[in-house]
Amino acid sequence: MKSIIKKAAQFFGYNLKKINRQHDGKDFANSLFLPKIELEEAELKPNSELSRYFLENKNKDIYKHHHYFDIYDKYFNNQKTTTFMEIGVFKGGSLKMWRHFLGAEATIIGVDINEEVKRFEDEKTHIRIGDQADPKFLKSLAEEFGSFDIILDDGGHTATQQINSFLHLYPYVREDGGVYMVEDTNTSFWGYTDTQDQTTFLEFCAKLPSLLYEPYYSGPDELIRKVSPFCASTHSIAFYDSIVVLEKRKKSLPTCELR
Repeated sequence: MKSIIKKAAQFFGYNLKKINRQHDGKDFANSLFLPKIELEEAELKPNSELSRYFLENKNKDIYKHHHYFDIYDKYFNNQKTTTFMEIGVFKGGSLKMWRHFLGAEATIIGVDINEEVKRFEDEKTHIRIGDQADPKFLKSLAEEFGSFDIILDDGGHTATQQINSFLHLYPYVREDGGVYMVEDTNTSFWGYTDTQDQTTFLEFCAKLPSLLYEPYYSGPDELIRKVSPFCASTHSIAFYDSIVVLEKRKKSLPTCELR
Protein backbone atom coordinates (compact mmCIF):
# COMPACT_ATOMS: atom_id res chain seq x y z
CA MET A 1 0.00 0.00 0.00
CA LYS A 2 2.86 2.41 0.79
CA SER A 3 4.19 2.01 -2.73
CA ILE A 4 0.77 2.98 -4.15
CA ILE A 5 0.69 6.12 -1.99
CA LYS A 6 4.25 7.02 -2.95
CA LYS A 7 3.62 6.59 -6.67
CA ALA A 8 0.37 8.55 -6.53
CA ALA A 9 1.99 11.34 -4.55
CA GLN A 10 4.90 11.50 -6.99
CA PHE A 11 2.43 11.66 -9.88
CA PHE A 12 0.77 14.71 -8.33
CA GLY A 13 4.14 16.24 -7.45
CA TYR A 14 3.77 15.83 -3.69
CA ASN A 15 6.67 15.57 -1.25
CA LEU A 16 5.29 13.21 1.38
CA LYS A 17 7.62 14.19 4.22
CA LYS A 18 7.12 17.90 3.61
CA ILE A 19 3.33 17.57 3.35
CA ASN A 20 3.06 15.54 6.54
CA ARG A 21 5.20 18.08 8.43
CA GLN A 22 3.00 20.92 7.21
CA HIS A 23 -0.09 19.12 8.49
CA ASP A 24 1.10 18.57 12.06
CA GLY A 25 2.28 15.04 11.45
CA LYS A 26 -1.01 13.85 10.02
CA ASP A 27 -0.63 11.42 7.12
CA PHE A 28 -2.13 13.76 4.56
CA ALA A 29 -1.24 11.57 1.58
CA ASN A 30 -2.96 8.59 3.19
CA SER A 31 -6.17 10.60 3.53
CA LEU A 32 -6.14 11.29 -0.22
CA PHE A 33 -5.47 7.78 -1.47
CA LEU A 34 -6.43 5.37 1.32
CA PRO A 35 -8.48 3.62 2.48
CA LYS A 36 -10.15 2.38 -0.69
CA ILE A 37 -13.83 3.35 -0.99
CA GLU A 38 -16.30 1.12 -2.78
CA LEU A 39 -18.36 2.90 -5.41
CA GLU A 40 -22.10 2.36 -5.51
CA GLU A 41 -24.15 1.91 -8.66
CA ALA A 42 -26.46 4.78 -9.52
CA GLU A 43 -29.61 4.59 -11.58
CA LEU A 44 -29.99 7.04 -14.47
CA LYS A 45 -32.97 9.28 -13.79
CA PRO A 46 -35.15 10.84 -16.50
CA ASN A 47 -34.47 14.35 -15.23
CA SER A 48 -33.40 15.89 -18.54
CA GLU A 49 -34.46 15.86 -22.17
CA LEU A 50 -31.47 13.75 -23.22
CA SER A 51 -31.69 11.23 -20.39
CA ARG A 52 -35.41 10.75 -21.03
CA TYR A 53 -34.75 10.14 -24.71
CA PHE A 54 -32.06 7.59 -23.89
CA LEU A 55 -34.20 5.75 -21.34
CA GLU A 56 -37.19 5.63 -23.69
CA ASN A 57 -35.12 4.43 -26.64
CA LYS A 58 -35.71 0.71 -27.31
CA ASN A 59 -33.68 0.34 -30.51
CA LYS A 60 -30.38 -0.74 -28.95
CA ASP A 61 -28.53 1.76 -31.14
CA ILE A 62 -27.09 4.19 -28.53
CA TYR A 63 -24.26 3.19 -26.18
CA LYS A 64 -23.57 5.73 -23.43
CA HIS A 65 -22.30 5.81 -19.86
CA HIS A 66 -25.11 7.02 -17.63
CA HIS A 67 -23.07 9.78 -16.02
CA TYR A 68 -22.42 11.39 -19.42
CA PHE A 69 -25.91 12.88 -19.52
CA ASP A 70 -25.30 15.35 -16.69
CA ILE A 71 -22.22 16.54 -18.58
CA TYR A 72 -24.15 16.87 -21.83
CA ASP A 73 -26.79 18.93 -20.04
CA LYS A 74 -24.17 21.27 -18.60
CA TYR A 75 -22.46 22.05 -21.91
CA PHE A 76 -25.12 21.54 -24.59
CA ASN A 77 -28.25 23.12 -23.14
CA ASN A 78 -27.51 26.54 -24.61
CA GLN A 79 -26.78 25.14 -28.08
CA LYS A 80 -30.18 24.76 -29.68
CA THR A 81 -29.46 25.98 -33.21
CA THR A 82 -26.04 24.75 -34.02
CA THR A 83 -23.51 23.02 -36.22
CA PHE A 84 -22.77 19.80 -34.39
CA MET A 85 -20.24 17.16 -35.45
CA GLU A 86 -20.01 13.73 -33.89
CA ILE A 87 -17.03 11.53 -34.69
CA GLY A 88 -18.22 7.94 -34.47
CA VAL A 89 -21.67 7.07 -35.81
CA PHE A 90 -22.01 3.46 -34.55
CA LYS A 91 -25.61 2.42 -35.27
CA GLY A 92 -26.92 5.92 -35.89
CA GLY A 93 -28.95 6.18 -32.71
CA SER A 94 -27.00 9.04 -31.19
CA LEU A 95 -27.44 11.11 -34.38
CA LYS A 96 -31.19 10.74 -33.93
CA MET A 97 -30.85 11.71 -30.26
CA TRP A 98 -28.89 14.84 -31.14
CA ARG A 99 -31.44 15.75 -33.80
CA HIS A 100 -34.24 15.40 -31.24
CA PHE A 101 -32.32 17.56 -28.78
CA LEU A 102 -30.87 20.23 -31.09
CA GLY A 103 -33.92 20.65 -33.28
CA ALA A 104 -34.81 20.50 -36.96
CA GLU A 105 -32.68 23.49 -38.00
CA ALA A 106 -29.40 22.19 -36.60
CA THR A 107 -26.72 21.01 -39.01
CA ILE A 108 -25.45 17.64 -37.81
CA ILE A 109 -22.38 15.92 -39.22
CA GLY A 110 -21.57 12.30 -38.50
CA VAL A 111 -18.04 11.05 -39.18
CA ASP A 112 -17.13 7.38 -39.41
CA ILE A 113 -14.76 5.03 -41.19
CA ASN A 114 -17.56 2.57 -41.97
CA GLU A 115 -19.28 3.36 -45.27
CA GLU A 116 -22.46 1.54 -44.19
CA VAL A 117 -23.42 4.48 -41.96
CA LYS A 118 -24.14 6.59 -45.06
CA ARG A 119 -27.68 5.28 -44.79
CA PHE A 120 -28.28 7.67 -41.87
CA GLU A 121 -27.77 10.73 -44.07
CA ASP A 122 -30.60 13.13 -44.87
CA GLU A 123 -31.06 16.76 -45.86
CA LYS A 124 -29.79 18.19 -42.56
CA THR A 125 -27.67 15.25 -41.38
CA HIS A 126 -24.43 14.87 -43.29
CA ILE A 127 -22.31 11.72 -43.15
CA ARG A 128 -18.64 11.85 -44.08
CA ILE A 129 -16.54 8.72 -44.40
CA GLY A 130 -12.86 8.88 -43.46
CA ASP A 131 -10.17 8.22 -40.88
CA GLN A 132 -10.20 10.68 -38.00
CA ALA A 133 -6.41 10.27 -37.70
CA ASP A 134 -5.89 11.52 -41.26
CA PRO A 135 -4.99 15.25 -41.31
CA LYS A 136 -6.10 15.65 -44.94
CA PHE A 137 -9.54 14.22 -44.18
CA LEU A 138 -9.89 16.40 -41.09
CA LYS A 139 -8.91 19.47 -43.10
CA SER A 140 -11.57 18.64 -45.68
CA LEU A 141 -14.23 18.62 -42.93
CA ALA A 142 -13.17 22.07 -41.77
CA GLU A 143 -13.11 23.41 -45.31
CA GLU A 144 -16.58 22.05 -46.06
CA PHE A 145 -18.45 23.01 -42.90
CA GLY A 146 -16.45 25.96 -41.57
CA SER A 147 -16.80 26.60 -37.86
CA PHE A 148 -18.47 24.17 -35.44
CA ASP A 149 -20.51 24.95 -32.36
CA ILE A 150 -19.92 21.50 -30.88
CA ILE A 151 -17.53 18.71 -31.75
CA LEU A 152 -18.02 15.42 -29.92
CA ASP A 153 -15.29 12.82 -30.42
CA ASP A 154 -16.73 9.36 -29.79
CA GLY A 155 -14.73 7.69 -32.54
CA GLY A 156 -12.02 5.05 -32.54
CA HIS A 157 -10.63 6.07 -29.13
CA THR A 158 -6.96 5.52 -29.97
CA ALA A 159 -4.53 8.21 -28.85
CA THR A 160 -3.48 9.02 -32.42
CA GLN A 161 -7.10 9.47 -33.50
CA GLN A 162 -8.05 11.61 -30.51
CA ILE A 163 -4.93 13.79 -30.60
CA ASN A 164 -4.94 14.31 -34.38
CA SER A 165 -8.65 15.14 -34.41
CA PHE A 166 -8.15 17.67 -31.63
CA LEU A 167 -5.10 19.32 -33.18
CA HIS A 168 -6.73 19.74 -36.59
CA LEU A 169 -10.35 20.47 -35.62
CA TYR A 170 -10.13 22.50 -32.40
CA PRO A 171 -9.12 25.68 -34.26
CA TYR A 172 -12.44 25.48 -36.13
CA VAL A 173 -14.63 25.43 -33.01
CA ARG A 174 -16.21 28.87 -32.71
CA GLU A 175 -14.61 31.16 -30.14
CA ASP A 176 -17.79 32.57 -28.61
CA GLY A 177 -18.89 29.58 -26.58
CA GLY A 178 -18.03 26.58 -28.74
CA VAL A 179 -17.43 23.20 -27.11
CA TYR A 180 -14.97 20.42 -27.94
CA MET A 181 -15.72 17.21 -26.04
CA VAL A 182 -13.91 13.87 -26.11
CA GLU A 183 -15.62 10.94 -24.45
CA ASP A 184 -14.54 7.45 -23.42
CA THR A 185 -11.12 8.77 -22.42
CA ASN A 186 -10.93 5.84 -20.00
CA THR A 187 -9.51 3.96 -22.99
CA SER A 188 -6.22 5.70 -22.19
CA PHE A 189 -5.83 2.97 -19.55
CA TRP A 190 -6.82 0.10 -21.84
CA GLY A 191 -3.90 -0.07 -24.23
CA TYR A 192 -5.36 2.25 -26.89
CA THR A 193 -2.01 4.04 -27.04
CA ASP A 194 -0.61 3.92 -30.57
CA THR A 195 1.45 7.10 -30.63
CA GLN A 196 5.14 6.83 -31.38
CA ASP A 197 6.16 7.90 -27.88
CA GLN A 198 3.29 5.96 -26.22
CA THR A 199 1.62 9.16 -25.02
CA THR A 200 -2.02 8.59 -24.08
CA PHE A 201 -4.71 11.13 -24.85
CA LEU A 202 -5.10 11.93 -21.14
CA GLU A 203 -1.36 12.54 -20.83
CA PHE A 204 -1.59 14.86 -23.82
CA CYS A 205 -4.52 16.72 -22.24
CA ALA A 206 -2.79 16.99 -18.87
CA LYS A 207 -0.30 19.41 -20.45
CA LEU A 208 -2.98 21.74 -21.78
CA PRO A 209 -4.16 23.53 -18.58
CA SER A 210 -0.75 25.16 -18.04
CA LEU A 211 -1.15 26.88 -21.42
CA LEU A 212 -4.06 28.88 -20.01
CA TYR A 213 -1.50 30.65 -17.79
CA GLU A 214 0.72 31.95 -20.59
CA PRO A 215 0.21 35.63 -19.64
CA TYR A 216 1.89 34.89 -16.30
CA TYR A 217 4.95 33.06 -17.64
CA SER A 218 7.19 36.15 -17.34
CA GLY A 219 6.71 36.54 -13.59
CA PRO A 220 4.72 38.93 -11.35
CA ASP A 221 6.03 42.24 -12.70
CA GLU A 222 4.58 42.28 -16.20
CA LEU A 223 2.07 40.16 -18.07
CA ILE A 224 2.82 38.63 -21.46
CA ARG A 225 0.47 40.14 -24.01
CA LYS A 226 1.19 37.84 -26.97
CA VAL A 227 0.06 34.29 -26.32
CA SER A 228 -0.63 31.17 -28.35
CA PRO A 229 -3.88 30.81 -30.32
CA PHE A 230 -4.84 28.05 -27.88
CA CYS A 231 -4.46 30.32 -24.86
CA ALA A 232 -6.16 33.23 -26.61
CA SER A 233 -9.27 31.21 -27.44
CA THR A 234 -9.68 28.65 -24.62
CA HIS A 235 -11.87 29.57 -21.65
CA SER A 236 -11.73 26.34 -19.68
CA ILE A 237 -10.63 22.71 -19.64
CA ALA A 238 -12.62 20.23 -17.55
CA PHE A 239 -11.77 16.62 -16.72
CA TYR A 240 -14.61 14.27 -15.86
CA ASP A 241 -14.85 10.52 -15.48
CA SER A 242 -14.03 9.41 -19.06
CA ILE A 243 -14.71 12.83 -20.62
CA VAL A 244 -12.55 15.87 -21.35
CA VAL A 245 -14.30 19.15 -22.27
CA LEU A 246 -12.79 22.35 -23.64
CA GLU A 247 -14.83 25.55 -23.85
CA LYS A 248 -13.78 28.28 -26.23
CA ARG A 249 -14.13 31.98 -25.51
CA LYS A 250 -11.96 34.89 -26.57
CA LYS A 251 -9.48 35.69 -23.81
CA SER A 252 -8.71 39.19 -22.59
CA LEU A 253 -5.54 40.32 -20.87
CA PRO A 254 -5.99 39.45 -17.16
CA THR A 255 -6.59 42.58 -15.09
CA CYS A 256 -6.72 43.07 -11.33
CA GLU A 257 -6.95 46.10 -9.06
CA LEU A 258 -7.37 47.10 -5.46
CA ARG A 259 -10.51 49.11 -4.67
